Amino acid sequence: MRDEAIISFPLGGLNVKELVIKQDPQKGCKTKFSKRIPGIVLNFDDTLLQYILEWVDLLIKKGWGLTNPLFPKSERGRKPGDLFYCTATDVERKPWKDTESIRDIFMERSKAAKLPYFPPKAFRSSAVLLALDFAKTGKEIKAISQCFGHEFVATTLACYGNQTEDNLIKTLKGMSFQRKEPTDKDKKLEQIAKILLDE
Repeated sequence: MRDEAIISFPLGGLNVKELVIKQDPQKGCKTKFSKRIPGIVLNFDDTLLQYILEWVDLLIKKGWGLTNPLFPKSERGRKPGDLFYCTATDVERKPWKDTESIRDIFMERSKAAKLPYFPPKAFRSSAVLLALDFAKTGKEIKAISQCFGHEFVATTLACYGNQTEDNLIKTLKGMSFQRKEPTDKDKKLEQIAKILLDE
């Protein structure tokens, strides 16, 4: 999700049981071009997923409603220099005003971890590349593209598909450029296609 969608995303937009996400502008989620974006939680890491599910469970136990933000504004002034929160009592039942606070938190956490700063878009780009690694068909690539809010696969590949030089070499080396002998299934499909084309 884009950072603006994250700060405005309501708790009710996530189906915890099915891990389905619906970014719906009519329900307060601020998406690019006010587009409704369906998708799922892309589970790249079980531990991270568990953190999210525990956070949702905590908000629900604290009485959060479906229209309250999933990632609400934190009371940052309570603990100087400490930009994260651990309990639902440290947050307000309203969204952040803008994405600047998210960027500040990312910057602060990067410094604390002695890592270079990565803006929210960098995480989105990484998620696209990770997801594309798992796509095996054109249909799956299109589904990933739509999950990220793109109408056209070309947008996904043009904006997020560039690989680093090392990854590019690794990807190319992992591919086979040798023609394989057709299987019985391939031969049958060829026969069916020939019959249909002849008709």
